[in-house]
Amino acid sequence: MARENADLIVRNVCLLAPIWKSGACAYHNIQQFSQLHLTACISGLLITLVATMHSGESPLSAIHLIWVNLIMCLLGGLMMVMELQGPELLTQKPAKRTESLITKVIRRNIAIQVSSQASVLLILHFMGNAVPGMDQGIRNTMIFNTFTLCQVMIVEFGKGLVSGVRLNALQWLICFLLAALSWV
Repeated sequence: MARENADLIVRNVCLLAPIWKSGACAYHNIQQFSQLHLTACISGLLITLVATMHSGESPLSAIHLIWVNLIMCLLGGLMMVMELQGPELLTQKPAKRTESLITKVIRRNIAIQVSSQASVLLILHFMGNAVPGMDQGIRNTMIFNTFTLCQVMIVEFGKGLVSGVRLNALQWLICFLLAALSWV
């Protein structure tokens, strides 16, 4: 009688394995997105806070932070629909229901990334005047591009929106190198 009145009847338990694996994959993707997004938000706010408190001006404006958040949300949307393939899917362990979404390992990774990004970009902000030919506009654009590249995106096409100036090849190379420090 219960089978006749049930909306969902599971006759073969083996059919639940792909659903269970997809759930573990989605949970893992949410954790990774949370780590990326928290890193971008905290480091952007820390850079803005320290630079504003020290010099009264910030190299990252509200538009810059909104732009990077938009990019991160687009990346996050793509990340959420990605599925692990092959051996990655088999080694993915399900999370315990009592475990926090942001684990100690993720908190440690966020702290390391935030401190490295903030220190590199604040050094560029405070020591940028010592480099010949680098005025405030170039320095702020390099800081924004490096900050964005630290979040794994290039924003050359958005320079009109965020009032940046065109960088030469050497300045772009410096941005890439500084951003690569956070990838290590």
